[in-house]
Amino acid sequence: MAQTPALAQATAPGAGDTRERLLDAAERLFGENGFDGTSMRALARAAGTGLSAANYHFGSKEALLTAVMLRRINPVNELRMQRLEALEAQAGGAPLRVEAIVDAYLRPVFEIRAAFIQRDSPSPWLAARIYSDPSQAVTKLKRELFVGVQARFLPALQRALPQRDPRDLEVAQQLTTGLLVHVLSGNVSGSGLAGPDGGHDYGRILCQLVDFATAGLTSAPATRPASGGRPA
Repeated sequence: MAQTPALAQATAPGAGDTRERLLDAAERLFGENGFDGTSMRALARAAGTGLSAANYHFGSKEALLTAVMLRRINPVNELRMQRLEALEAQAGGAPLRVEAIVDAYLRPVFEIRAAFIQRDSPSPWLAARIYSDPSQAVTKLKRELFVGVQARFLPALQRALPQRDPRDLEVAQQLTTGLLVHVLSGNVSGSGLAGPDGGHDYGRILCQLVDFATAGLTSAPATRPASGGRPA
């Protein structure tokens, strides 16, 4: 079966040059120490190069963070959009099933992750660190990277669940992302989730995550009480 452009991009062999070494080092150090806790000098040293080379390739720590995030997130977001567009084309204007929307949002992360693992080992801490990093530079970048996906998936959920309060659907979507980050950070445990080699069975975890997120989205309250609390 032919690969999608996003998946092909994820599986393309790395150049192994200075720029790639800097990206690999930045992914590891940003994941371990956060954006503000990582210096360009430390990044250059970890990549086995000089500070001048790091500045030549990226110019700033913000630009290097952007490149790290784009390398991991762009293929995922492209595949998400492709899946959602295909579902909508098949539906012919009818609302999609919530489970199908959730699957189109979550499954590409696992597929791209598996493709990356074929040639490198993504930092398990990067997703958690970036998700929770309070740095202004990180917050701005996250907003820019995910605004397009949110603008497509949230309306699809609203069409699928017109009786639900849109504000609560937006929160439920954010909670779904939080669950995904929890899984990607390696924080899910339990013998029922182990694969035949003793590692995580990510196919099973994905199915459980889709089921759990779908249940959370479909149970969002239809109306929001004026006080902000739930009805008695």
